[in-house]
Amino acid sequence: MTLTSGLYIGDPNGGCIRSNQSISRYLETVSSNRCNKNASSSARLRTEGNDLFKKRKYDKVLEKYTQSILCAPVDTEGKELALGYANRSAVLFHKKLYQLCLNDTESALKHGYPGNLHYKIYQRQANCYLKLGEKTKADKACEAANENLNNVATDLSDDKKASTLKDIETLCAKIKLEDVSYPACNTDVTPLRVTYGKNDVITQASAAINVKVNKQQGRFLVANQDIKAGDTLIVEKPFTAVLLPDHYDNHCHHCFVKLTAPLPCHQCIEVKYCSEVCRAQSWSTYHNIECGYLDLLHSIGVAHLALRTVLVAGLETLLDHRSSLSTAPIGQSIAGADSSGWYGNTYTAVYHLMPHEEDMLIEDMFQYTLTAALLLKYLEQTSFFHPITSAIQSEAGDQSQPNGPMKPLTEKEAVTYIGGLLLRHIQQLVCNAHAITELDAGGDNRVVMTTSQVRVATAIYPTASLMNHSCIPNIISSFNKDTLVVCAVEDVPAGGEIFNCYGPHANRMDLRERQEALRIQYFFDCTCQACISDGKKDLIFKALKCLECSGPLGPPEPEMTCLECGHVTTDLSAIRTVLDTKKLFMDGQVLVERTKVKDALKKLLECYNQREPVMYKHNRELAEVQDQIARCYAELGDTKTALKYLDLSITTTEKMFGPTSIELGNELHKKAEIMFNGRMVKEALVVIEKALDIFKLNYGEDHVAVQELFNMKVCLLQAHNDQWLPYKQKITNYK
Repeated sequence: MTLTSGLYIGDPNGGCIRSNQSISRYLETVSSNRCNKNASSSARLRTEGNDLFKKRKYDKVLEKYTQSILCAPVDTEGKELALGYANRSAVLFHKKLYQLCLNDTESALKHGYPGNLHYKIYQRQANCYLKLGEKTKADKACEAANENLNNVATDLSDDKKASTLKDIETLCAKIKLEDVSYPACNTDVTPLRVTYGKNDVITQASAAINVKVNKQQGRFLVANQDIKAGDTLIVEKPFTAVLLPDHYDNHCHHCFVKLTAPLPCHQCIEVKYCSEVCRAQSWSTYHNIECGYLDLLHSIGVAHLALRTVLVAGLETLLDHRSSLSTAPIGQSIAGADSSGWYGNTYTAVYHLMPHEEDMLIEDMFQYTLTAALLLKYLEQTSFFHPITSAIQSEAGDQSQPNGPMKPLTEKEAVTYIGGLLLRHIQQLVCNAHAITELDAGGDNRVVMTTSQVRVATAIYPTASLMNHSCIPNIISSFNKDTLVVCAVEDVPAGGEIFNCYGPHANRMDLRERQEALRIQYFFDCTCQACISDGKKDLIFKALKCLECSGPLGPPEPEMTCLECGHVTTDLSAIRTVLDTKKLFMDGQVLVERTKVKDALKKLLECYNQREPVMYKHNRELAEVQDQIARCYAELGDTKTALKYLDLSITTTEKMFGPTSIELGNELHKKAEIMFNGRMVKEALVVIEKALDIFKLNYGEDHVAVQELFNMKVCLLQAHNDQWLPYKQKITNYK
């Protein structure tokens, strides 16, 4: 999905930045306060965590210890960072997250955990390794704990020391008595691969597709052989991406994986990482420049991604690119290909994405230009331009051009050139920024989980940007962390075009809404099959019911004609009925979210009883109230009635989105959950198998959603023979 967001210039605290001088003062102030760690805050949060630990409120304890780690300065006399890691490792052990526990014990030792307490760390490591089946490592850690306690002075009383030594000796004996060394959990991830092998030209794509160019369509992708539904066509890492601020607390700042026990930035408290690798890569490529200025960068919307593009490319690459603009290979057919003719995840490919500057409104261009100027001023305040002299000299020394080296830039010209690139990338992102989404399962502690796609980051995928739009695409995009995976959802014959959807989908928006959205953001009138059809499909999902044949009525013009039997009605009272039910439905939804299920059900049934007599059976609004009623009955334990209403909703979902759509897969997943909780295990297994087929087709075998569905299937098979346990407990135990 492609998207944009607002751009504006302002002080993040609410004021307007009025002058060049005030911008400089603001940036200097921010720069002088970049490190906002605080040892006393870290100690206080750790103490609060300790109190919660005694009460065994482990989720809250984990949150407090993580906050303590985020606040802790590096290498302080109080060793707050080391103590935070050590304490968090304890709660991770209690939560049976043994590998994460081991990670934190290593971090505690690395950051100066007191030597006289090392025995605690080694003892915890030994227990973790034992739980993971790594007998040799467990034995080694146990011996280290014994040695540390015997040879290093501690504050323990004699009795406490003797008791601790006995515990360690017991643990060592337990390890030695283990007859079988169970293999550690296999954490290797199967590499994501395209079907039919890699493309010789488009390096992130399948060999089954080619890129073509013409004046009407620009660059676009076509099949060079028959493609089957389910084939993987593109597997692409982003050139760069930006995590949305709303997800800073629970996602890695670099790869966007969900976090349980994050690592902090060593300078700021805002960002978190899943590993040392992500932290190091983030710091070396962009966060060393952005750290401390995040409030400002959040205020400029998607332009933050334009800045990140410049940072990831680096000054030397950007200046080298200027030189390469006049040296593109003769006869090169793909704008954005490198000197070898390959089109891939490079800055050259990003640079050649369409900026559409000739299509943009003057007032928008003015705003984008001001934003680029602000970002350039910001970069001048940081260390980004520090190596500019050597970078310019490197560019001037490039003798590879056929007509000799370009005239070298002065430092002032180089800075201006970077400002122009910032403006270009802002313009490009209006049409070429992609949303990175994840499947979010809402409804904690509910019988029925609700799922939706949630945007967590914004990214640039040069290869995916080659696809043209259709309101009914023949591919679907999914994500593994930040990696984009594009799969075919229907067969594409040789010569057929590969179509993406830029957001306005025929199954979610009517013709007028789609055309308006595409014209405003992407500057074209769509002529896909869905847009040139008669629009009948758009109508039926908003239609009222014909009183003669129960078919769908067309829109009032001013009378309504049945699209099936042709019966004409002039009675528009049904429209007023529909409008009157909107508040009932909204009130019911609010009550559902507040877990006032019985009160919600009354509102929703009243809404349904008014809608059902006047709405066509596949009306979108009728289906949404059926779905919510099913949810309520499931919460109340009435499985039979819940399934009755859910099946009605599912029928409309299949009609709207198709029998292989991910929307139908999600609904079948929901149905299986209700069946399981109603002890209809055999029936649930049949439904989950259908859902699995749909998810595999849309996302491929390796997608996390497919793995979760497979885990659910295993749990259902176990439940068929086991004692009945709550569904969530089964899933937790299995994982």
